[in-house]
Amino acid sequence: MSIPVQASQQDEGTALPPATIAGGQSIATQESDLGTRAVIRAPRSAGTVSSREAVNRVDAYLRENAIGLTAFATKVRMADRTLRNFRRTGKIRRDLFHAIKAMGLTPEELMRPK
Repeated sequence: MSIPVQASQQDEGTALPPATIAGGQSIATQESDLGTRAVIRAPRSAGTVSSREAVNRVDAYLRENAIGLTAFATKVRMADRTLRNFRRTGKIRRDLFHAIKAMGLTPEELMRPK
């Protein structure tokens, strides 16, 4: 009968197996001086996108296609007020930013200067 070895009982030179999170993604682990294992996670990406260039692209699209704000907001499934705030501040939630691809542009193209 073998007894499982806990992280605190491992030698310092022993490599730790990779840890996994939901969905089977592996994450890095690091052993501290006390022999305990700490999880190192990548920083969380921001929930908003800020881009004045994207605002300029949206404005140009509205002018070129002679579309009003309400019609465009309906097309990309967001509220008029959200679209007005985006045009004023240049800031929008990431999921809504990706919805703007209804213009026929990818999010990367939307942020690229014309």
